[in-house]
Amino acid sequence: MDFENLKVTYDHKSRDTSAKATYRTAKETQKIIQKVKRLLTTNTWSKYYEYTDLEVLRKALIEDLIA
Repeated sequence: MDFENLKVTYDHKSRDTSAKATYRTAKETQKIIQKVKRLLTTNTWSKYYEYTDLEVLRKALIEDLIA
């Protein structure tokens, strides 16, 4: 996840260089990417949370999704 450019990408299993990688199916990966893009582009979901800084909340939710 690139928070500066607001881009979400994924690496294929064969390109993995990290020992802490999480492996998912293509369908699971697609669902998570869609959720992340929704979190990045809309604010309607935020009315269900109590927060002081929307960007901090957004980053925490995205990190939980991709972990």
